[in-house]
Amino acid sequence: MGFLKFLVIVLCIAIGAIFLASGLGATIPLVEFKDVTAHQVPVGFGFLGLAALIAKFWVISSVTESTTTTQTDGGVTTKTTKIERKSIRAPR
Repeated sequence: MGFLKFLVIVLCIAIGAIFLASGLGATIPLVEFKDVTAHQVPVGFGFLGLAALIAKFWVISSVTESTTTTQTDGGVTTKTTKIERKSIRAPR
């Protein structure tokens, strides 16, 4: 899941950089957006902002379950399930 987050962030940064570069006058021969020529700089900033928001607020968590089975004198089985959530987040 962490790789997917990394891939989405890199993709947003790359698209934002392409829009900004072409909006500021750099020629990119493989990419040409004819419909958004007047809006390339704001769209580029939008993609860069989206990448920053994804990096900040997309929290990846994993769930760990452990089950304990205990048998008492009367033959009654008791099951206890403990669920732990571990989040991957930058320290503050």
